[in-house]
Amino acid sequence: MPDFRLPPRLELPTTPGLPAVLPAAPAPEAVRGAVWWQRPFQRTEKHPFVILGLGVALLVSLSAPVVYIQSRVPGLWSALSASALWPVPPPTPPPGAPTNVYPKAAGTRAFVCALLPWARYAQALQLTPYPQTPGPHPYSDQPQYLDSHPLPHPWYVSVILAQWLVEQGAVTPTWVGYNFGNSSGTPGFPAVGGGSAYGAPATFAYGSSALDGVEIYEINTRYHFYPAVAQAYLAGPVAQALALGQSPWDFAHYDCCGMDGSSLVQRIRSDRLTRYDNPQAGC
Repeated sequence: MPDFRLPPRLELPTTPGLPAVLPAAPAPEAVRGAVWWQRPFQRTEKHPFVILGLGVALLVSLSAPVVYIQSRVPGLWSALSASALWPVPPPTPPPGAPTNVYPKAAGTRAFVCALLPWARYAQALQLTPYPQTPGPHPYSDQPQYLDSHPLPHPWYVSVILAQWLVEQGAVTPTWVGYNFGNSSGTPGFPAVGGGSAYGAPATFAYGSSALDGVEIYEINTRYHFYPAVAQAYLAGPVAQALALGQSPWDFAHYDCCGMDGSSLVQRIRSDRLTRYDNPQAGC
């Protein structure tokens, strides 16, 4: 009985140069198997290009919001890329500086306790020479200059804390990082957009750490917009707060109750901040 599982062999007459018997044809199952395996392979040859196209489309869709935000907030990428995308070791505090360069706090008491060491450090820096050549304020059309000499009198710690509480809303860090005083763009530091609020500057300085924040703050206290604050030292912290309210630091002049500087005075009194003017007082 013939074996139907094998294809028949084709017998040919003997011809010079040709074999007498040709190789057997593949079985139908083998042929079907070869076709079945070949078709998916042929279809997958296009898959890499499809995946590449989808990847490009995804990147474009994800980059659109980033481009928009960067256009609205100039300098945000440079300010955040180093810390967010490529983490770097924290800066080494100089002698006398607090060691917690990335404090985090929300709420009045937590904010005061976290930033009290930094307020005292800022006060101490005001009484030392600033190692920078005096020059004009780059964002002012008035001839106001940075004074590299020590201030004649420091700002009270209670005044510094009150200002930071008002400016930061008792939260740190914020969208300006550790720019505790919400200082406008400052040379040597990244900047973020000033926003659309009436009276807001074109840019705000961005403090990548508390060290940067204190330096930004101290630089701005040395500009000749604020000599009256130091001069009011002998009259006490409330007098300094009122003098700061009459300066151009805040567009609204820290007026909450019909008087320049009243929001600072309110903070000093309600939060009992004058106790921290004693260097020995803790939180």
